[in-house]
Amino acid sequence: MPAIEAVPESGTSSLYSSSAKNDAFQKKWEENPIDAAFQKDNQSAGSSRQIVKLYSDYANKWKNEIASAYDRLMTVSGNDAALKNEQNSWVSGQAAALQKIKNSVVSGGTGASVAIASKIMQFYRSRAQQIYSELYQYDPKFTFSGN
Repeated sequence: MPAIEAVPESGTSSLYSSSAKNDAFQKKWEENPIDAAFQKDNQSAGSSRQIVKLYSDYANKWKNEIASAYDRLMTVSGNDAALKNEQNSWVSGQAAALQKIKNSVVSGGTGASVAIASKIMQFYRSRAQQIYSELYQYDPKFTFSGN
């Protein structure tokens, strides 16, 4: 399976004030335990049903990771208003974004289910990456919760 790459879905981002921070954060991000666990679990998912379940399970893990990282970000940022607004905007656009993902897959059947589940997991993973990049600016030694 190729490496997972982040695709911002929120349309808003205040990521990275310098390329050095970008490189350092990217290195830390590549070591996150959820991607490592996903790669391992993905090797044993044989059927389309198992793959859809795997993506769904990991979408939930990323949702939990978003909540944890956001709570920590609010603590270290002193409840920064711009960050709160960005998260509120993402949350309020979540249902529409998920519907757009579902509508983007034109074919039906198992292939469509796998594609949708994969894109939904990526949607949450991308948001977690955005929040962690913000957290990194305040606390470069943060740890992933690994839910």
